[in-house]
Amino acid sequence: MMNALKKLSLVLSFLVFCQCTSKPKVVENAPPPNPFADLEKKIAAIQADSEMPGLQIQVIERSQPKFSYTHGVRALGFPEEIKDKDKFHYGSVGKTVTAVLIGQLIDLKVLTWETSLRDLVPKDMVLHPGHLNTTIAMLLSHQSGMGDAVKLQNKKLWPQLFKMKSHEGREKLVKALLLNPPQFKPGSKTQYSNEGFVVLGWILQKKTNFKFEELVKNKIFLPLIMDSCGFGPSDVATSQTPQQPWGHMLNKDGKLEAVKPGPMADNPPALAPAGTIHCSTEDWGKFLEMISQGFYHESTFLQEATFGKLLSLSTTAKKSEEKSTEETAESPEPPPENGQPPFTYGGFLRMDRSWAAGTALAMAGSNTMNYAFVAVAPSRDLVIIVVTNSGSKKAIDGTTQILQLLTEMK
Repeated sequence: MMNALKKLSLVLSFLVFCQCTSKPKVVENAPPPNPFADLEKKIAAIQADSEMPGLQIQVIERSQPKFSYTHGVRALGFPEEIKDKDKFHYGSVGKTVTAVLIGQLIDLKVLTWETSLRDLVPKDMVLHPGHLNTTIAMLLSHQSGMGDAVKLQNKKLWPQLFKMKSHEGREKLVKALLLNPPQFKPGSKTQYSNEGFVVLGWILQKKTNFKFEELVKNKIFLPLIMDSCGFGPSDVATSQTPQQPWGHMLNKDGKLEAVKPGPMADNPPALAPAGTIHCSTEDWGKFLEMISQGFYHESTFLQEATFGKLLSLSTTAKKSEEKSTEETAESPEPPPENGQPPFTYGGFLRMDRSWAAGTALAMAGSNTMNYAFVAVAPSRDLVIIVVTNSGSKKAIDGTTQILQLLTEMK
């Protein structure tokens, strides 16, 4: 009996010992450690301090998601949170879409880079002599000198455009622009111009007999399967609570306030060629990847020569390219050139950057209520997208800080 008890005691001691010293159990399906936890904390801190109700970031490398961040609310005063597939407003970033459409007509030999307004304007339309020799290339590269749309007709035309359908308003706006003299001799310098791209959109309509928005959907969105994309505010005017991100502006007290979707939640529809597109970051990434592939002639979306021209610096931008690159080699944003950035013929800013391992193509856009910044590093097959539903100065400054962090990612 005693021997039996001793044996039992030894067995129990062995079992207890084994339990105490055995390896911890492996939890099945445990999430892997987050390599970007520190980056996310830094971004969250910037967002909290930068008047960004909602913020979304997408970094794609070699066609694979590398880093994503989605945080915040669709509109201040509402509990609805930003979702991964929400549609943000891209503002002037959409100019690059207009440029690609022009490139397609050049491939079809409907237009050339040197086609002038003299050859494009109908005979029954009054064209100021100063615009006669304005070319497609000048319009694309912000060298057209087109006037300020807000000031036309003693500032009476602009309010009317909000009430007009896009193609009707565009027709009226272009007629007024071309009736007035250019602000400077076209081709002599660079001055950023939404109006020049509105004229390009109007040319696209005249040459194809399709509305600009139809062309974008059929020639860009459908082929690239950009199903989320559209024009104007990303939410519908009837929404009582935000189904998509609402833009925000500072009120008279200097506080950020949500702008309900409707006619005044974006620029007039006539300005679509200059930038009224909304889209998910996933879908906009498809467009930017196509641009990245085109840089190295790996895309059939446009002919090789056309891609090369669209992504090359304009004549005036080339003059200070080397100096600008040396002075701010590590900046995520290209510096201004005599007050104006170095634009390509495709609407992008272009500079050499060490983080891009060569050429960086970038573009920012805002309708004053939203802000977007995108960058493409073709050598790395890298795409960066940062969008927020606020257009305040703090939001823009915060985006620049975030971009600095993203370009330092390994």
